[in-house]
Amino acid sequence: MRRVLLLIVAVLLICTFAEQSAVAEDGLIKKDLADSILSVLSGEAAHDQVTKISRFDRIQGSRGMRAASEYVVGQLEKWGLKGEIYTCPSDGDRYYGSFRSVVGWWAEEGEIWMVKPKLIKLGDYSEMPLYLVKHSGSGDITAELVDVGSGLSDRDYEGLDVAGKIVLAGGYTQDVHRLACDKYNAAGIVTWYPPEVREGYPEMVRYTAIWPRLSESESVRPAFNVSKRDGLMLRNYLEEGQKVVIRMRAKTEFHEGELHTVSCRIEGSELPEEEIIIAGHLDHPKPCANDNASGAAGMLEMARVLKRLIDIGEIPGPRRSIRFLWLTEFNGTIPYLIDNPELCRNALAAFNLDMIGEKYIDTGAVFEASRSAGSQPSYFNDLVENVIEQTARLNPVSLRGTKGAFLYRMIDFRHGSDHVVFNDSSFGIPSMMFNHSPDLFHHTSIDTPDKVDPSELRRVCF
Repeated sequence: MRRVLLLIVAVLLICTFAEQSAVAEDGLIKKDLADSILSVLSGEAAHDQVTKISRFDRIQGSRGMRAASEYVVGQLEKWGLKGEIYTCPSDGDRYYGSFRSVVGWWAEEGEIWMVKPKLIKLGDYSEMPLYLVKHSGSGDITAELVDVGSGLSDRDYEGLDVAGKIVLAGGYTQDVHRLACDKYNAAGIVTWYPPEVREGYPEMVRYTAIWPRLSESESVRPAFNVSKRDGLMLRNYLEEGQKVVIRMRAKTEFHEGELHTVSCRIEGSELPEEEIIIAGHLDHPKPCANDNASGAAGMLEMARVLKRLIDIGEIPGPRRSIRFLWLTEFNGTIPYLIDNPELCRNALAAFNLDMIGEKYIDTGAVFEASRSAGSQPSYFNDLVENVIEQTARLNPVSLRGTKGAFLYRMIDFRHGSDHVVFNDSSFGIPSMMFNHSPDLFHHTSIDTPDKVDPSELRRVCF
């Protein structure tokens, strides 16, 4: 009997939603609304926003993230929308719920050189911020280089004296630092992707961080990433028995930082307390275009289009409120939801836009819609699948974008981004993720705006 009652309620909800919304009985967007949206929605405008956002070094709790947040607010204000920046303290020591905050960090400069056997510049923070590991310590060090393989196990250090030296490692920098520096007293770290990791792409430099507590910051050593090509060169010199000397110089600062969330709300006309959330994280280092300048830019374009269509009377204002959230992934999402419990009570659904613009011919990544968690069942999974199928048939390409088919797949709930937080029982908001997978370039220096397709942005935003 209980199952029958639940089914009746679900059917009533779906019918009510269809009759009172822009969705037709067949679960598709009505043609006149689709035409109105596509008359204003621009893949070029969204791509232009990707390019602009990717110029900010958007490290969590940093000046660069603050500047990017202020840029988003400025764009919203141009269109007559109000954006607010929510902040909360973050020092790497305090917790929000069970989640430890991230330390405030900023870099002024950083360079790494090979001094022997040849003088070669390996990286410069001012040219590309990813050369300098996030949360690197300060210092000016010239020391011998020692290859410790992955650097993740005590076995990697057996028979080696790394005290006062710089280690070359293929493992993640945070984990290497715990062993090489904290335990074996290395003076610094050089990390890289070995050839077998993400094969090819010799110029690729990866994004890594150390994630210390503020109370640990004085013990953090300088750390740099180098390209696959330069890492291989260094390893080859060492395997040939040559002495390699590295100089690394970094000027950074640790502090109690602020985490930023930009919020913009289009108020509903009949049920304003009920909200649909459209969210995506704004943070990540420069450039990080697909991840996630694409989601942040797409949200700007969506907000612009909705406001424009409402202003010119092409569509009515929404019955329920629509809230856009430009987040600091995980680190800022959790305290924001903790501090806004009424949002969690009233939100009907959340859409997490994380990597929405991949150019298939460059990245090989296909659009994926990850369903909400089984613990947060919602009819909107099926509703969205219908609209994605409709989008594929319409295939709204962009002027300077690719002209191929819209490739997509529906997948079950998967971890990896802020939809996990919304779905968590602490907040209880059914949430889907829109993203692309697999993308070899994410979290690397090659995640640049040329890998973003205006057509894909237009499809996903629609």
